[in-house]
Formats: sequence, C-alpha cells, structure tokens
Amino acid sequence: MPYVLNLSSFLLVFPGHPKNGPFHLVKGLLNAVQKYEPWAKPCVGKCKLYLGLIRLFATFAQSKFPYHVDKVDSNDTLFGNNDIYQTSLTQILDTLLTQTLNQLHGIVEGKAGNRDAKNDQSEMALDFVNILLSTFTMNKSTATLVVKLYRLPGEG
Repeated sequence: MPYVLNLSSFLLVFPGHPKNGPFHLVKGLLNAVQKYEPWAKPCVGKCKLYLGLIRLFATFAQSKFPYHVDKVDSNDTLFGNNDIYQTSLTQILDTLLTQTLNQLHGIVEGKAGNRDAKNDQSEMALDFVNILLSTFTMNKSTATLVVKLYRLPGEG
C-alpha cells in the first residue's frame, strides 16, 4: 500500500498526455485498482488508497503545485486553470469521494457487531474528515459531508 501511495504522489509531477488528458496516468492507476481482485469487496486498503488519491487531486486543484522536477512541465504549467482541466478534475474528485463513501459503508456491511470493522470504519472516517477540513473549501456541501462522516461510526 505505501508504494502505491508514493507512486500516486510522484504522479503529481508527471505531465498529462496531450491526447488522453492531464490525468491519464492517474486514471490508469484507478483502473488497475478497480481490477485488483483482493480489493473486489470494500476494504481498508482500498479506502486508504482513495483517501490518498483525494489528497492528490486536492493538490492537482492548486494553481501552483508544491514541488516540481527541474525542466519538466507539470499539469499546473501545462493546463493550469484550463476549463477542461478543472472539469475533469472535478469529475474524478466527485467519483473518488463517492467511491470512498461506498468503501466506508462497505467496511462494516454484513459485519454487525464486529468491533474491528467498526474501528476501521471510524479511523477511515476520521481521516476523511481531516482531509476535507485541511484541503477543501468549506461550503454547505463539504460541511454536510463532514457532519455525515463524523456521525458515521455511530450508525448501525
């Protein structure tokens, strides 16, 4: 898992593909994750990866990335505030948010009374809240999601 998260952080500096878009490599990683058989059912590992990718896409949303590779133009330089870039980023981020919520609910699904599953869900929900509070602009929909995540471990 740490290797995949490190790879995703490294993908920040890679420029997008001229024909396949700015997030071509990250989409490839997401496709590989979807096909990874051990993660066919909701699990903590997949949830952690999605949370890492949400952090990555929050960084992609910045007008200037926090780090660069010398003589390599990253997506902030190539695409910047381009409408297509922003639209694609928003769509992928929305998908990641939905998938992460599905993972969180699925971790405890069919495991009523399983304290470990509930603890895992609580930890992942708290990580999700921390990401939202530290990287997203707080608006009504973000605040609603934070409250929903905060209450999630108490459900069921």
